[in-house]
Amino acid sequence: MQIEEFEKQDRGPYLFDRFRHRDTVDSRLGSFSIELIVNMDKAPNQDMANAMRILIDRFEKNEEEIAQMVFREYRAIAESQPDWLEDCEVPLTLSIDGLEPFLTARALSVSDDVDDVDDRYRPRVYMSPQWDEEHGFYLKFDSDKMERVDC
Repeated sequence: MQIEEFEKQDRGPYLFDRFRHRDTVDSRLGSFSIELIVNMDKAPNQDMANAMRILIDRFEKNEEEIAQMVFREYRAIAESQPDWLEDCEVPLTLSIDGLEPFLTARALSVSDDVDDVDDRYRPRVYMSPQWDEEHGFYLKFDSDKMERVDC
């Protein structure tokens, strides 16, 4: 994966710039965009593209576990807050393979976080479940461990 393969996206209202790869990563949960995120008016570098290749490998290796994590969250909400899912127009009886249409955004991203030396190139798996679009669903990898995190 080469840095030249990423194209700058329109900034919109954001205070950062996104560079998207032309390819996506297909999974059980749908297609994930591949994005490098940098401070405004900065450019991503090859180290970020290399970190993305590692993230893609880890994502593909852990795809089933990731799908199970999202499904467990969905089931917990279906059991504890069924009215909320109905308000969000999400059926209460989805199977794991039925989640895709209700994940309104999916991305693999690497951010250049210059303030965090321990996590300089922050790799994240991001999804926006229709039942929690405000907070989203973020995963990060530490060594070989995967954990849910706030953005």
